[in-house]
Amino acid sequence: MELINVDFTIEELEEIKKALNTLLAERIRYKTFERDENRLETNEKMQMKDYEILDKVIKIINENE
Repeated sequence: MELINVDFTIEELEEIKKALNTLLAERIRYKTFERDENRLETNEKMQMKDYEILDKVIKIINENE
């Protein structure tokens, strides 16, 4: 995976954090009604990626406070 350098303000990162939290909540809710195993597996993989991204965003925010 290639890393790129993108500049965000803390305010923008906080908004990204809120959006990721909302997305994660929807992914968790999705499990309550979806029955297709392939879709659930894909959702789980993407949920784990979302948590990784959220972790990175939180670390950057905390480092700059």
